[in-house]
Amino acid sequence: MRAAARGEVMLAPHVTGRLVRWFRSREFGPDRDPDPQVESLTPREREILVLVGEGLPIEEIAAKLVIGSATVRTHIYRLRHKRNVRDRAQLVSFAHSAGLL
Repeated sequence: MRAAARGEVMLAPHVTGRLVRWFRSREFGPDRDPDPQVESLTPREREILVLVGEGLPIEEIAAKLVIGSATVRTHIYRLRHKRNVRDRAQLVSFAHSAGLL
């Protein structure tokens, strides 16, 4: 109760067990075959895609990568056209399905 009062997340044991089984069933790491759609991206595009997937706004991405906001917008524009998606939400969906997030 004290932990919950401090705002810590509390999970029932059966929920924790389901989460652990789900994580174990996922394919992570170098054993996983790279997604061919990800392989076609430049390293910088992959980096920006991950940061977009993490929900960072353009200005924070630019600051983190020490590049201009216009450059980030250009990379996002190119990513959207390479992946043929309408918006950032679809980019995030792609990053998740490709295993980047």
